[in-house]
Amino acid sequence: MRSGSPRRVAILTADVGEGHLAAARVLAGELKTVDPDAEVTIVDALEVFGPVLRVVLRDAYRAQLRWAPWIFAAFFGLFGRVRGLRALGRVGLSALGARRLERALRAFEPDLVVSTYPAATSVLGTLRRRGRLDATTCATITDLGGVCFWSHPGIDLHLVMHPAMVPLVEREAGAGSARAVAPLTAPGFRAVPPRRAARDLLGLPHEGRVVLVSGGGWGVGDLEGATRAAAELDGTTVVCLVGRNERLQSRLCALFADVEHVRVLGFTDDMPTLLAAGDVLVHTTGGVTCLEALTVGCPIVAFGPPAGHAPTLARAMASLGIAAYARTRRELRAALLEPLRAAPGVFARSAAEEVLEARSRPAPLGVRVHSQAATVAVTVGAAVAAFLFAGSRTAFALIADPLHLGPQSVLPAGGPVVGLVVKGTSRDIAPVVRLLAARKETASFAFVQRPTPAERRLLGLHHDEVIEELGKPGVDDWLGTFDKVRDDHAGRFILAPAAGTSTGQYLLARFAGARLVKPSARIRPGAILDSGSGAVERLLALLAARGFRAEAIDSLGVPPPDA
Repeated sequence: MRSGSPRRVAILTADVGEGHLAAARVLAGELKTVDPDAEVTIVDALEVFGPVLRVVLRDAYRAQLRWAPWIFAAFFGLFGRVRGLRALGRVGLSALGARRLERALRAFEPDLVVSTYPAATSVLGTLRRRGRLDATTCATITDLGGVCFWSHPGIDLHLVMHPAMVPLVEREAGAGSARAVAPLTAPGFRAVPPRRAARDLLGLPHEGRVVLVSGGGWGVGDLEGATRAAAELDGTTVVCLVGRNERLQSRLCALFADVEHVRVLGFTDDMPTLLAAGDVLVHTTGGVTCLEALTVGCPIVAFGPPAGHAPTLARAMASLGIAAYARTRRELRAALLEPLRAAPGVFARSAAEEVLEARSRPAPLGVRVHSQAATVAVTVGAAVAAFLFAGSRTAFALIADPLHLGPQSVLPAGGPVVGLVVKGTSRDIAPVVRLLAARKETASFAFVQRPTPAERRLLGLHHDEVIEELGKPGVDDWLGTFDKVRDDHAGRFILAPAAGTSTGQYLLARFAGARLVKPSARIRPGAILDSGSGAVERLLALLAARGFRAEAIDSLGVPPPDA
């Protein structure tokens, strides 16, 4: 610490939802209140880390929570159970962000560094453990579950929002590494108006139940389902808070336009009044809003279908007696009909007081700093495992079956239409094309070898098409999927291998904008249709007898841009 100078405090945070930023702002205000001479700077860790980590940690994370929460749920559960995978994650974060963060902190010369964002905590702890940072380090943990992601042995002091979390953090980071503090909420949540006055300010009815439904700053989770479930209860007014999710706000406003007792609001600074007016908060992410409700004294129901990390946080809050947990809409309705009581607040010293008194601690026993050679070995091992996983059909089947992923065999059609794929050699093309033209039907042609320009022109003349077919998956050939799809099939369909699809093939095809399809029926094993056997003519006759016609697959519909 620089003797004789005001203390300098750097607070690392990130624009990942609203909770991390809110915690940073509250902590900065508390620090200035306790020590007016302190120099406090809030640092956006994602800006420091650079574009690669910013895309992975913020943009990809937000997309997962909104469109494919099962992906984040899978990673959250896997990394939460396997310590070695968390170590690999820390290695990757440090490799991409440690040097940048070290340079930024040296420029500021802080005496104390506090992180309110788990990824920044990981990199900060690594710098501290490796002796590349002299400042005392602290980290806030505003989630009430999943503390293994927020803890690091290199952090001198973790600030948790409930005493029951202290031993959980110390199990990860060592004895004496955690202390319970008052929830990091703005002062306005400690001086709210009475319920009746709050409802007057918001124009809400004095009588009846008021249910607040919130999905945090990003408006994620099943907000529509929670709102519908609450709105079905007699005498209930529902206020749905969608944060900065403008698309969801527009959709829900349209859905509930004719429902007088449902209001849909975007991001608001009036949360203290809303929580004071509400009888219960239904939250779908378990974020800082739950701490705010705990401070105000508003009962909480955690609503988390089995996707994303919300169920983990919900179970943790339920075990601490902070919230009720409803997994389904039926359970949510039942919970809202029960007499709900606010959890008793457990308020200790403020986070600012603990930060300003924090001291460096020795490294916990049994925790070893990885040498450079060990780091390289772990990284190489992870890369090899990822490569083998990407080329494995079995690995993809394990995750694809329960999550209903993989190639499609049924596509939407505007009538009695069957998507026909003809698989054969170049010498078979002319008679099949003529047959289809005579019947005024079309098909997609999958070739063993790439068709010539003349063959493509012939197909185009008769409104048929070429559909690419991926090869048999394996560790030696899946990497070519992206180039194979991107050239001619971006935004279109591609035929999955008959032997099965690998993880790498599926992901690369989707990233290239293509959708994998597979046949729902085959004329004979090993081929979708063998044009040299006369099967095409027999199939067309059979389809016609049943009122169906054959068309190329692309005519059945192109996947949307965000599919």
